[in-house]
Amino acid sequence: MYFYLYRMKTILIAAVIFLFTAESFGQHDSILKQKIDSLYAVDQQVQTDMITAYQNNAERKVFDSLYTIKEEAFKRHIPVLKELINKKGLPGYRQVGQESSDNFMAMVNHGYYDVPFQQKVAKLGKKQAKQKNISTPALAMMIDKMKIKSGQKQIYGTQLDYTDKGEAIATNLRRPATVDQRRKKMGLSILKDYLQNMTDLHKKMNERK
Repeated sequence: MYFYLYRMKTILIAAVIFLFTAESFGQHDSILKQKIDSLYAVDQQVQTDMITAYQNNAERKVFDSLYTIKEEAFKRHIPVLKELINKKGLPGYRQVGQESSDNFMAMVNHGYYDVPFQQKVAKLGKKQAKQKNISTPALAMMIDKMKIKSGQKQIYGTQLDYTDKGEAIATNLRRPATVDQRRKKMGLSILKDYLQNMTDLHKKMNERK
């Protein structure tokens, strides 16, 4: 009897170790991962094309055409992202890996045409964040976008405007004095560093060749 119980205990421990190891070492949903990454490649390409056109002093009609293509791509992805969530849930790190999960969240952040969808993702994301299974910076950005779009003050200072000199500023920010405490909880750098980095990036992206 003792041998039987010991053997069962050993089997159970081995099963737990196997499940943990499989999860930790990349047993992801490869089909879902591939779908997300292919959509994200389009998401990034349409933005790159527009930036390149601007930097190369393309004619206004060319730039406007690329902008339309970018917006259409963002809109076209929304129903696909919705379907993926309905079938698979919100893709987290353990399901598709950190990179693909972050790619998914980035595309949801571009889905500003559908605030109810973003609200749904934010609600799901808060649950995943507690399990450290999703990008908290991406979640913070989504929450701020929804706040600004609904006329409320943003919480984490991720949404920016730019001065005539190209300097980034956090617009309509709630309780600025304590923003760095809130940013830290979401894995964000202090606001001063973030604004400087975004200022540098903005100027680089807007350099004309």
